[in-house]
Amino acid sequence: MTAIVSLLTALALIPKLPELIALPGVQQALDQAEASMVELQQRNEQLETIYTASMDREDRVIQLKEEINDLLGELGRNTRYQTE
Repeated sequence: MTAIVSLLTALALIPKLPELIALPGVQQALDQAEASMVELQQRNEQLETIYTASMDREDRVIQLKEEINDLLGELGRNTRYQTE
């Protein structure tokens, strides 16, 4: 949580830094840094979406394996999949 607050504080101060520092080229560097941060946030959101989908898929595969094992058990056969 502290890291998030620190990041938000830094983002809030980014537009004010050129006025505070008054160095040439600072605004351009800050704009590039901000654009990079936005791009990284978008990539992170994409990765989170992929991760969630992968975990949902894996959960479903495990569920199906358990169902197959249950049905094989009802038929008196050995289970096929180890799910634990």
